Amino acid sequence: KLKLIEMKKLLLLTAFIGFSIAISAQSLVLEHEGVELEDGATIMIIGDPTSGMNLVADLKITNNATKSLNILAKKVIEEGDTLTGTLNYFCWGQCFGPEVYVSPNAIPVAPGVHPDPFLADYLPNFIPGISTVKYELYDESNVEDVVSVIVQFNASPAAVYEFEEFEFSDAYPNPANDFITFDYDLPAGMDQAQVVIFNLLGSRIMEVPVNS
Repeated sequence: KLKLIEMKKLLLLTAFIGFSIAISAQSLVLEHEGVELEDGATIMIIGDPTSGMNLVADLKITNNATKSLNILAKKVIEEGDTLTGTLNYFCWGQCFGPEVYVSPNAIPVAPGVHPDPFLADYLPNFIPGISTVKYELYDESNVEDVVSVIVQFNASPAAVYEFEEFEFSDAYPNPANDFITFDYDLPAGMDQAQVVIFNLLGSRIMEVPVNS
């Protein structure tokens, strides 16, 4: 009889643990350039500050819950995260300027992939360097149900080159198992350069020096 009571307690404890995990599961998932991001992942967006163009992270949102959620967006910036003189925005339902840190209105997100992306937008204002902004999307009725991403905006003249000034082929063979090849021809006056390879999350994984 004692063993039976202990077994019932064990089953109840197991059920309670399972229920706790179920109610605390994360409902939202973010995707960038076809890659599903882990919560808190860091991605890098690269651009040229001299172009006057914005750097934009386009994030797809999926609601894995079985019901529609009302989602708010928030940006988190600590002291020193962004370069002085630069501007950062985000678009969720509508676009908000640098002074807005939390979207004033929640956007309903039905189960499945939401049709409108979340956009993280950055204007270097011709200032080179890296600014970092954290973005959070969360359920209005349950702030613990949150997904976040850290975006590094890398505005560096060295990060972007006018590709029409030299020849750089597509990778081949494609697809490949072990090796890929690029053909290149450096422009006159440039005797050395580097090919820098990033993964889809923006992490630098390899630097290959090349010369004329």
